[in-house]
Amino acid sequence: MKLRYQIACLLWLPLALYLASIGFFLFISDKMYAAAERETTAKKIIALCQETFGYCGKGLFAVSAPAVFQSDEMDKKTAVVIESISHKTDELRRLTRGNIIASKIADKVSIDAKTFMEKGNELVNSLNRTDGEFYFSQYIEMGEFWESLLLSLTSLLGDLNELMDLYGPTVQEFEPRNIQARKSLNNAVLIAVIGIGVVIVALGLWINKTVVAKLQIVMTNMRTFSRGKQDYKELAGTDELAELDRAFKEMRDERNKLDELRKSMQAMISHDIRAPLSSINLTLEVVLDTNSKSLEPDVERRLRRTYSEVQRLSRLVTTLLDVEKIESGELRVDMRIHTYSEISVPAITAISSLLERRRIQLKEDVDEDVLINCDADRTIQVLVNFLSNAVKFAPPDSTITVKCKEQHGRVRFEVIDEGPGVPADKVCSLFQKFQQLDQPSEVKQQGTGLGLFICKMLINAQGGNVGYCSPGERGACFWFELPGDSETA
Repeated sequence: MKLRYQIACLLWLPLALYLASIGFFLFISDKMYAAAERETTAKKIIALCQETFGYCGKGLFAVSAPAVFQSDEMDKKTAVVIESISHKTDELRRLTRGNIIASKIADKVSIDAKTFMEKGNELVNSLNRTDGEFYFSQYIEMGEFWESLLLSLTSLLGDLNELMDLYGPTVQEFEPRNIQARKSLNNAVLIAVIGIGVVIVALGLWINKTVVAKLQIVMTNMRTFSRGKQDYKELAGTDELAELDRAFKEMRDERNKLDELRKSMQAMISHDIRAPLSSINLTLEVVLDTNSKSLEPDVERRLRRTYSEVQRLSRLVTTLLDVEKIESGELRVDMRIHTYSEISVPAITAISSLLERRRIQLKEDVDEDVLINCDADRTIQVLVNFLSNAVKFAPPDSTITVKCKEQHGRVRFEVIDEGPGVPADKVCSLFQKFQQLDQPSEVKQQGTGLGLFICKMLINAQGGNVGYCSPGERGACFWFELPGDSETA
């Protein structure tokens, strides 16, 4: 399965379960609210029925009690009772709307109540009052009115009882149902929480087994590749990580091919180019040393120019091989304790002819008995480079100073010249590959731009540092630090 689908499962499956749980909770809550609403409606209907019972009793009392009809105030109260009965029956009809059986009963209640009120009004209006007196004999003469009034009242009360019997169980069963619904809701919440947790844990374990394990394999392969080893573990599958591993394998194979090509080129430079150059160089040295007097001036001049170019080409080959060793991690240093003279004498000897040609004096400012923990050959190579650069940029008849001081267990070499120095905007490009400063015309285009870069790498390999500082208004100071005899590289 593709990684994006696995991540989608990790994100969307718990979300889907969460939404489903919310939907179930809303369903249970809606049922609880509906039950509570039905219970509230049932209570209202039962209360209205009971109130209607009371108003019916008041109405019957108003019609049947002779004392009532001797007071105009009681007549007003009777009208209020009749209006209340009408209002209650209308409210019953509204509350029972939606329930077919209850609605029919409520309609019958309304009809019986209207009949009861009409019969009562007809009975009251039929009575004859004379001078505030009431003749009881009139009640006896109105037997038919009484009979129809009582029949309508009996029917009304029966309808109210039927309505109360219909809604009574709703009120009685609500509390147990509510308790059961709450239990169901609690159980649903618990099941949802546990289910989502189990799903998340299962998905996490699954992702860990698939994604994390595959990432570990890819990282291990990359670390193995960075160490130059060939012990790789193939990653199977069709997901993005497997595709990444295959792309890395292709890059790794291409890099191995380039390494083989680089090694072939290095071997060719070392044997097929440097060996003939050494032979040519040696031949030219012999010819110039032994036969220089017998050679014509023009021939000697051309031979010496050729000899110079061969030496330059030999230095270029050596430089390229040094860079190759540094960048491939094959550079090895032999760290030993050396004195200053063991480093300085070979370096100064190597540039002595150049010093004489440009009439430059060399001054040394050295701590006595200083000891350096270094690779002598590599350190001499760096010092020669610094000194030769100083000679190139120093004006004729000037002085170059070599300092060697020990500070805090470190030995610091400084090569200071009296040349133009390094412009402030060029300092950042020092010690970088293929970077050259503006040079005097006599030495221009003779460098490769790799000298200072190689010096930095050689000093760093020995546990040291290299840098540049300005000694004053003019001149340049290139320095490097190495461990002393009390410090290991």
